[in-house]
Amino acid sequence: MPTIADNKTTNGAGAGSYTSIMTGLSISITYYVRAYATNSEGTGYGMSMSFINTICKTCAQKKYDSSGNLISEGSDAEYCDSELLKIESTPNVVILGVTYKWICR
Repeated sequence: MPTIADNKTTNGAGAGSYTSIMTGLSISITYYVRAYATNSEGTGYGMSMSFINTICKTCAQKKYDSSGNLISEGSDAEYCDSELLKIESTPNVVILGVTYKWICR
């Protein structure tokens, strides 16, 4: 369980609700988080929660003629993490003047 001895954010003082933004997270890593409050009596903790940082994009394979005009496109599908990296690193393929390429957004 995370404690204030681990990496932490400090997001204000006094009564109220707070939002914390975490940046620089790695993909496909499990992170554990929980709220905390510290006062003169010590530190109290909220319930521990976990999440996996995932990156997903919608991709489709598209076909272009030799002039760069779109001929057709496949159905959109969502790809995440290692599957997405594989799709995005797939080189364009040219067969008989038709270019096949993956487009992700």
